[in-house]
Amino acid sequence: LDSASYGCAATMTVVVEDLDLAGTGTTLVNLVSDTETTPESLTLTEGDPGEFMGTMSTTMGSPSPDGQLQVNHGDTITVTYLDADFGGAGPMTVTATADVDCNAPVISNVSVAAVSDTWVQIGWTTDEPSKSIIHYGEGTPSMSDQSEMLVTDHSMLIEMLDECTTYVFDVEAEDAAGNTVR
Repeated sequence: LDSASYGCAATMTVVVEDLDLAGTGTTLVNLVSDTETTPESLTLTEGDPGEFMGTMSTTMGSPSPDGQLQVNHGDTITVTYLDADFGGAGPMTVTATADVDCNAPVISNVSVAAVSDTWVQIGWTTDEPSKSIIHYGEGTPSMSDQSEMLVTDHSMLIEMLDECTTYVFDVEAEDAAGNTVR
C-alpha cells in the first residue's frame, strides 16, 4: 500500500514485487476492510519485471462486489497476497494494512503570533497531525504557502509583505489520509 492511512473517498495504490512471476504480466491480491469483509480482488499489472501495480478506490456504503472497497471511519484495510515461493522458503501469505480516517482535522486557536511591517507569523493547532497551509492576500486570499510536515502545533511565517497594507488570511489543515479543513 502506498499509504498508512486512507480517507473514505481515496485511491489506494498496491504494489507487489515478486521476481518469481517476472514476465507473467499480472497477479492478484485481495482487499478487505472491517466494513467489507468479503474480499475484493484486484488485478495488478506488471511494469518492471516482477513488479506489479494496481489501484482501487475506497468508498462509503454497503459492501458489494463492485471493484471498490467499502469502508467507514476507524476501519482497517488489509491487502493479502499469496506468494507461491516466498524467498525460496515456500508458500507464504503476505499482508499489508492501513487505517481508514474519514474525519478532517479540527482547527483551533488561530492567532497572529508576531507581526512587523513586512512579515507576519500565524499560529494554530489541530487535533491530529496535519500539514500546515495558509492562504493570504489583499482583500481575498489569492496566495498560499504550506509545510508538508505533519504537526499539531502549526506556525507559518509570511514574508515580503507590503508595508501599510491590510492583508487577510485563513488557514487550512490536511491530515495523512488527505482529509482537509479550511
